[in-house]
Amino acid sequence: MSSDDHNEGERDIIDVLRSAGRRREPPPELMQSVRFAVEMEWRAAVTRRRRLRRSVGMGVSVAAAIVVAAAVAWTYRALVSPAEEVANVSLVSGSVRARVGVFTGWQPLAAHAPVRVHERLATGPQGRAALSLPHDVSLRLDHDTRVRIEASGRITLEAGAVYVDAGPGPARGSRGLQIATPFGILRHVGTQYQARLGATGVRVAVREGAIELDTSGGARQRANAGEQMLVSSTGVVSRSAISPYDESWSWTSTVAPGFSIDGHTVSEFLAWAARELGRDVVFADRAAESEASRVRLSGSIAGLTPSDALAAVLPTTGLRSELRGGKMLISVSTAAD
Repeated sequence: MSSDDHNEGERDIIDVLRSAGRRREPPPELMQSVRFAVEMEWRAAVTRRRRLRRSVGMGVSVAAAIVVAAAVAWTYRALVSPAEEVANVSLVSGSVRARVGVFTGWQPLAAHAPVRVHERLATGPQGRAALSLPHDVSLRLDHDTRVRIEASGRITLEAGAVYVDAGPGPARGSRGLQIATPFGILRHVGTQYQARLGATGVRVAVREGAIELDTSGGARQRANAGEQMLVSSTGVVSRSAISPYDESWSWTSTVAPGFSIDGHTVSEFLAWAARELGRDVVFADRAAESEASRVRLSGSIAGLTPSDALAAVLPTTGLRSELRGGKMLISVSTAAD
């Protein structure tokens, strides 16, 4: 390589990068990755330039150099410009990692960290996580799950399983949330469902509300509460019933967003726990219902699952709970209890 070629290439790159404008200084390790990528692109461009000079002349060589320089400038801006923040990590359990871009490695993901567009998240064999999205939507990731944040309101499921809970009542703006899979794009009409990728298809189970799946073949499938469907890679759909307290839902409550009991009534606490467990609260009599509405709680249940929280809180209130199928029966404790 001649000294002139080297100097000319450096000037091209410097001019293009200057034209991108002054931006926030990126981390040193990212700058090192960018410089390495730029140098590789430049060396490849110089080699192509020499070959083009011999074959078609200087004009084509200059055009190729401009294209390469523009690509380098675009890559640099994409790497150092801050991406849009679209979610927040509400809970992490076990090994969970995040990665942004192609030049950065996987980093541990911590609770309360922001999640940005183009970020990839991955849970390990014992890892799970919960994200808080706009409109009070909870997105939960099971073991061995990978997702990519494509944009605000669009997430790609690459492996594993996710659970979506948009909260009780109408879904409001949360209907805009899309979960893309290799077998189709999911939108929810209601509020609670999970999607799990398999080798030959995607299984979608609806706990509450309804979902719509636009398959890769162009067909639209719908599943309602209490129904699950398996959509294969060939578009074949099979359906079956599933209860809201089926064992397959149990993992979702282990990463349920916390509930602050301090100052809330027992009735409010029971409504939260029952929703997470797929049960309906039923009071044994008016005395139990009145007590649950009257008593206000204090303290914290941070770190407890809904089941553990029930076991810890109710004995302090004079009430007890019993699970009977899809019902959580609440009654006044007796001396025998």
